[in-house]
Amino acid sequence: MSPLGKGAGVRLRCLGVRCKVTRFLLIALVTAIGCDRPEAPSALMVRGMEYVNSPAARRAAFEASLVNPPNGYSQVRTERYTEERWGALPLWNPPARSIGLGESPPERLDDGQALSYQDVPWTHEALIELGARAFFDYPIQITPALHIAIENPEPYGVVVEGDRLPTLVWTRTDGGIFPALTCASCHADRDQDGRWHAGRTNPNFNYGRLFEDFYGTQSARGRWGPAKVDVTVDGLVNPTVVTDLRPIAHQRYLHRAATLYNDPIALAVRLETLIITATGQVVRPPRKVIFAMALYLWSLADSLPPMPADKAGHAVFERECSGCHGGEGLVGEPIPLETVGTDPWVGLSGSRGTGMYRVPSLRGVGDRTPLFAAGGVSDLEELLDPARAAVGHTYGLALPADERDALLEYLRAL
Repeated sequence: MSPLGKGAGVRLRCLGVRCKVTRFLLIALVTAIGCDRPEAPSALMVRGMEYVNSPAARRAAFEASLVNPPNGYSQVRTERYTEERWGALPLWNPPARSIGLGESPPERLDDGQALSYQDVPWTHEALIELGARAFFDYPIQITPALHIAIENPEPYGVVVEGDRLPTLVWTRTDGGIFPALTCASCHADRDQDGRWHAGRTNPNFNYGRLFEDFYGTQSARGRWGPAKVDVTVDGLVNPTVVTDLRPIAHQRYLHRAATLYNDPIALAVRLETLIITATGQVVRPPRKVIFAMALYLWSLADSLPPMPADKAGHAVFERECSGCHGGEGLVGEPIPLETVGTDPWVGLSGSRGTGMYRVPSLRGVGDRTPLFAAGGVSDLEELLDPARAAVGHTYGLALPADERDALLEYLRAL
C-alpha cells in the first residue's frame, strides 16, 4: 500500500450525549475549515462524519440496522453499544507489522507501525486507502494459536508470500508481543498467478484445526473445516462459511441469517462491534479507521468482473435464478429456511437467527468457494450436480445437460 499523504483533516467534537449537528451544518463546517478536498462532501461522507463524531447518530444507525431485535446478537449490542459501556473503552491502535515465515516473537516491536489515521484527509480516496491498510495491517484479534502456523502455515491455509505471512501481524499489548489476525487472514486470497483478491474468502484457512492442534484438545472447533467459523454463543455447532466481501456493496443484509440491514454506516457499526467483541470487550477501534474500512469494503465491488453480455446462459439464469437473485447486484430479500431447504441451523440460532437466510449476491460467485451458509457444496459444479449429497436449494438441478453447461458458464463469468 502506498503511504497516505498528510492533510488538515476535520475533527469535530460533539458536546453532550445527544449531539444534534445537522448535515447542513456539517457541510458548512467542512467547507469553512477545509480538508484538502476540492468538492463538497457527499451524503455518505457526511453520514460517516456523523458516525465518527455523534453518539446519537451511531446509536440511531445501530438501532435501524437490527432485523430481529430479540435475538442474542441484537440484545447484547443494544445493552452495550452505548457511550457509557463500549464507547468508554480505551482506543485500540497498537503498533503492528507483518510476520515472517518461521519467525520467533520479537522482544520489541520497534519496527512496527500503528495506523496513522488522525491526519488522513476526509476525502473518499484517502479514506479508502486508509481502509485498505487497515484491512491488511490492523490487528483484530490476538490469537496465540498462530504460533504453530507461523512455523508451518500450509496445514492451516495461511497465505505465504515469499518469506512473509502478509495476512498475519505481530502486535504489542500490555502483556507482550503476540500474533494477531487481520481482516485479510480470512477475507483475502491469491489466484494461481499470484494476484491478490482482497475480500475473497480464503478457502483454505482452517481456524478450527489451528486451535485444536495448538491447545491439544478436542472440541467442536475441530469439526468446522476450512473457511468456516462458528461465531455464535448458542451452544450449537453451527459454523458458517467465511463471507466473500467483494460484493458487500450489493448485499441488502449482513450475516448469513440476515441479522442486519446493510448500508455503509450499518457496516461500520458491525465492524466496530465485531472488533470490540473479538478483543474481549476491553478496547475499541478508532472510528475513523472503521469508517475507512467500511468505505474500502464498499469499493471492492469495483474489483468484480463486469456483468457478462449476451451469453447463452443468461436466458437460463433469468428463468431459474432471477426470482431470488435479481437486479444489478443479483440479490434479493431473505428467504424462509424451509423454502431454501439447506442446513437450517444457522438460521435457527438463538444468537443470530431470523428464521430466514440472506439471499447472497451472485456477483463474484464464479470463483467463490464453498457455497451455502454452512458450506454444503464446494463450488458451482457441485451446486448444479443432481447427484450431490447436500440437500436443499434444488434450483437448476433438473436442467438438461446443455442448459446446465450454459448456466455454469454464465455463473462463472459473474
